[in-house]
Amino acid sequence: MIVVNLYRPPLCSKQNFNEVLTKLKHAIEGLSPLVKDLVILGDFNLPIIKWPAGTIEGGSREDQDQARALQDLIEQLFLSQEITTPTRGNNILDLLLTNNQEIIHGYRAEKTDISDHNLNTVSLTRRKLGKKTLRQETNEEGFRTLNFNCNKVDWEGLQSSLATVEWNKILQNKDADSMMETMSSTIFHICKSHIPLRKKQGLRRTTIPRDRKTLMRKRTKLNKKLHSTRSDKKKQAILSQVMEIEKSLQNSHEQQRMREENNAIANIKQNPSYFFNYAKRFLKKCSPIGPLVTPEGEMKEDPEEICKLLAEQYQSVFSEPEETKKIIDPGTFFNSPQISEDPTTLKNIEFSEQDIIAAIEELKPNSAPGPDGIPTNVLIKCKDALARPFEDVKLLQEDLGRVYDWAKENNMTFNGDKFQLLRSGTNYEILNNTYLVTSDNQTIDTSPHAKCLGVYLSDDGTFKHHIEQTIKKARRIAGWILRTFYSREKDCMPTLWRALVQPVLDYCSQLWSPHMAMDIQALESVQRAYTRQVKAMKELSYWERLKRLGLYSQQRRRERYIITYTWKALEKLVPSPSNINEVEPQFNQRTGRKCVRKIPPSQAPARIKTLLSSSLPYNGPRIFNCLPRRIRDLTGCSVDSFKTQLDSVLRTVPDEPPVPGYTSLCRAVTNSLPDQVDLQRRDTGLGRSVGTPLL
Repeated sequence: MIVVNLYRPPLCSKQNFNEVLTKLKHAIEGLSPLVKDLVILGDFNLPIIKWPAGTIEGGSREDQDQARALQDLIEQLFLSQEITTPTRGNNILDLLLTNNQEIIHGYRAEKTDISDHNLNTVSLTRRKLGKKTLRQETNEEGFRTLNFNCNKVDWEGLQSSLATVEWNKILQNKDADSMMETMSSTIFHICKSHIPLRKKQGLRRTTIPRDRKTLMRKRTKLNKKLHSTRSDKKKQAILSQVMEIEKSLQNSHEQQRMREENNAIANIKQNPSYFFNYAKRFLKKCSPIGPLVTPEGEMKEDPEEICKLLAEQYQSVFSEPEETKKIIDPGTFFNSPQISEDPTTLKNIEFSEQDIIAAIEELKPNSAPGPDGIPTNVLIKCKDALARPFEDVKLLQEDLGRVYDWAKENNMTFNGDKFQLLRSGTNYEILNNTYLVTSDNQTIDTSPHAKCLGVYLSDDGTFKHHIEQTIKKARRIAGWILRTFYSREKDCMPTLWRALVQPVLDYCSQLWSPHMAMDIQALESVQRAYTRQVKAMKELSYWERLKRLGLYSQQRRRERYIITYTWKALEKLVPSPSNINEVEPQFNQRTGRKCVRKIPPSQAPARIKTLLSSSLPYNGPRIFNCLPRRIRDLTGCSVDSFKTQLDSVLRTVPDEPPVPGYTSLCRAVTNSLPDQVDLQRRDTGLGRSVGTPLL
């Protein structure tokens, strides 16, 4: 771990501050990739930066430049600022920057008489050097004794063996629990003959390569010779030989690390558990639980008291069920005439073999097994053979009876403490003078943001808060990649980006895609800083790095996502983005299929018009209509086929995202597809070459 302590005086000049940040940046970038954790702390005296959002408000021109320089350093080193409470007055002047949020267990701020700043105490989660951890002995049994990730697994033989089992005879005259137990044990005994056993996790002897053993023996002999030699000249020669051996050993370790990394990255999609098991080997933290603060403000560090506090907090979120709504006898209740005659009851649900196969196909390879213990790999690889036992619908019908017991325990009232209320609008008289209550007259507190299905909704109608949280999460994962993996090669870095970081930036982006330049640049900064770390890419411009690595800009990725969703809506593959404004096709013999453009209400305020114009129902048709006719007219094909055709077109359109220092070189109004396509058409009409910006 590297710990840096900085102090910026209140009247620090821009030149001195930038010089310190530049030296710090070069020093950190010159460190070995094996140095993983970085902590920068100190008093920066920049009240114009409003944390935790990190926005710059007010201040002189010179202070603003210094604040932006600090923000650039945070972006390039993938740091996050962890102090969220004021450290002097109402301002956060003392900062704690780190590239690994997991090592920060917590902090507390206390007022002190010796300074006008609060005293910030930070606790880390680092494991003490030399501290031994006891390995817990576990007696694994059943499917956990088999190695399903081994390359020697005979999947074809396993599927053939399962297909020959006479399930009707085996499961005959058994109840639901006995049937599942019999199925699980039968599948396990068949798996044992086709899947190798997992090696026991014990004290294993580390295997050292032969070439490394030879070098270590030579080093031992030279060290002995060094102690017995008196001549300074001979000592110097021996030391030179020892240094050469040390370099050779270091190269050997690095080559082995590279081989293991490449193997882990190659398995990132097919075998995610192998990839993450490799990454976990390099964790050097130990996350303790506590200390915890009681409701009375008392600090508790005793493990037994911490357990009691956690148990009380867990129980406090539950509410007592209403006496009048308790179901005493589930069997009688669900078999009453009113429910039995209802065609929508659980007893009328039927499953076919194809339904089971379709459900298995939706499973992810790294999903955890269910209560029966059957691994997901076995279900996916042998779905056709394993779907047969479930042909007897009775098995599933009887299994549904367990839902009745769940219903008896789950009939509870709503917990008002868990409500989230967003209130939006410009009528402040209503907002300030009215409130909402629960059924037991508890006031529901309003919140500026509420998270729903992974997306933050804000009371101002924008997604600015969600974008900030998305950037923080993406930057955190990118920093984890750079701390964990030694390689900076061109073939490894983009693979890790696409598999781990890009899904975070893509999630539901068709809903929250920003229209403001500052938000677009902030999202772009994560990929911009990450691509600088790729070998032989640091000196290239961001636009050139995107071309060399075969990546889209984040703005182009979001618009590609919007186009795909709009096409799916036209093909009736997904719901329309708005119940009020459905995506409607418009056919023309000359121009082909286009979407009907929606126009915001003329009487709406300008702010509402801006929000509507940038939303999916309005912006989606605009972007879709700018595509060539052969893409817009695609219908009846698979989604993957449409994406392939779409990518063939998008690769021909200049991708020049707005980033600081490049704005003047972009000839189009924006990097949005409609503007770039319009410029491309005008250049073609004038006989200009497209692609390279004209200065």
